Amino acid sequence: MEAGSTTLATVVLTFVEFGARRGIPRARLLELAGLDGAPADPDARVSDLVLVKLWGELLAQLPGVPIPLELVRESKVPIGIVAHIVRNAATLREALEIGGRYSRLGDGDYRGGSIARDDGTVGIVTSHRPEVVAMGLPIETMMGWAFKLFGDALGRPLPLREVTYAHAARFDVAPYEAFYGAPVRFSAGANAMWVDPATLDLPLAAADPALRGWLLAHAERMLADLPADEDPLLRRLRGAIAEELAAGAELSRVARRLALSVRTLQRRLAELDRTYQELVDDVRAQAAKRLLRDRERSTLDAAFELGYSDLPSFYRAFKRWTGATPAEWRSR
Repeated sequence: MEAGSTTLATVVLTFVEFGARRGIPRARLLELAGLDGAPADPDARVSDLVLVKLWGELLAQLPGVPIPLELVRESKVPIGIVAHIVRNAATLREALEIGGRYSRLGDGDYRGGSIARDDGTVGIVTSHRPEVVAMGLPIETMMGWAFKLFGDALGRPLPLREVTYAHAARFDVAPYEAFYGAPVRFSAGANAMWVDPATLDLPLAAADPALRGWLLAHAERMLADLPADEDPLLRRLRGAIAEELAAGAELSRVARRLALSVRTLQRRLAELDRTYQELVDDVRAQAAKRLLRDRERSTLDAAFELGYSDLPSFYRAFKRWTGATPAEWRSR
């Protein structure tokens, strides 16, 4: 996975708790996740790389266990801003449209949508980067959580005609069909839950127009804080810089993380009309806002985590980024 991709920490913690319930030391799983426990900020994000580590650990420690199905069955859908918005949409169709726009707030590379088949059914599609699609099991988990989320929003199970997966089956199909209440096919070309077109216009039981308006405004602010889709190298570079911030994000150390020479990295940046320092500045600005959203974290701690050795330097930089001091920004 690319180092710059991120996902909600609440999603990662769901995997940690699942493994811990099956006897894998929780401390070991938290260490792999790079977490001390549940973050104070519900919107906190971590690198997708930790999910790769956790999947590897779960598969190694739980051979033969249908992890996606059991994880989805026993866990609540990880609650983030996207799930809240989906639950408060007017119809399933609107929920899919909203979810598509704000999907990056949950998983930076998740992509949803819909497709139509010749038989008239509509597929609610789950897509991701090619390497994630190839793994198969993460896709099963995402689709299972989507099924539960839409069912919660409807107030009853989502009525499906069929479920298809692009990858081959690794476990018995019967438990999947019992979970979805519909036929399930693997090696079927598309990762999708198929419904009748009229299903998309079903009203959602939990819809609250006033709350939806507030959530959408909050989601737009969060979306503005995320870096725009960009060249894969820049995304990897942002992730490597973030991991080196506390140590000063020296160019040579970051280049080493990317398995590039300093000269090659500088040349690639010049080709993209970007400079290393502006990327460091941008990553620091986004990280500063994320850290300061945690009211339990002192400004001094945030400054040190960002690689500043004194508060005045951090204050000057933060005011340049936001036009406000940390205290003023927190009070907004």
